[in-house]
Amino acid sequence: MRRTRAVLIGLPVFLLVHPALAQNQPMTFRVAAPEHCRIACPAIILAEGLIVASSADEFRALVQTAGRQIIVHLNSPGGSLIGGMQLGTALRDVRATVAIAKNRRCVSACVYALLGGVVRRVEAGARIGVHRFHALPSDVSGDTVPPVLARYALDMLTRYAERMGADPALVALAAGVAPDKVRYLSKEELRSYRLVTPGRNE
Repeated sequence: MRRTRAVLIGLPVFLLVHPALAQNQPMTFRVAAPEHCRIACPAIILAEGLIVASSADEFRALVQTAGRQIIVHLNSPGGSLIGGMQLGTALRDVRATVAIAKNRRCVSACVYALLGGVVRRVEAGARIGVHRFHALPSDVSGDTVPPVLARYALDMLTRYAERMGADPALVALAAGVAPDKVRYLSKEELRSYRLVTPGRNE
């Protein structure tokens, strides 16, 4: 039990995406006015920036009084991997539709947030990319993640992807891409890995 607890405590430290992303601003959430809608309009939320540990809580605070359909437009270079899964869980809890618009991106940890959408849409011209997680350079040397954490994280991600209805092979694909690279997914791959809801992709 103590060892498991230690691993869980260590995960937020190690499971972060490329350190260059630290230059980005933390994710912000704002409500946008829906277009061409007069009755029973959905709550449209723009979520942009780096996913951090507090992103899920900030999202929950914003939507707790929404009381209607929620559509979230994600635009993020990634961030905290744990934060991405927590945000995805928060999106699933409110049964949100999640969309990536044309000329926007959802990379690394953002992909796991995207999986939280009950309906997931990716417009033509949007970029969805994956790569392997790695550690903060201030904590360990290079991108090395201790084996026990790496194994635990891969198992956790696989279970998460399955729970969200995605193909768990997505996790293996991401694990094979160096942390300083990004593997962008084709339209066919978005479908085969079940990142988009059938019949909902633009």
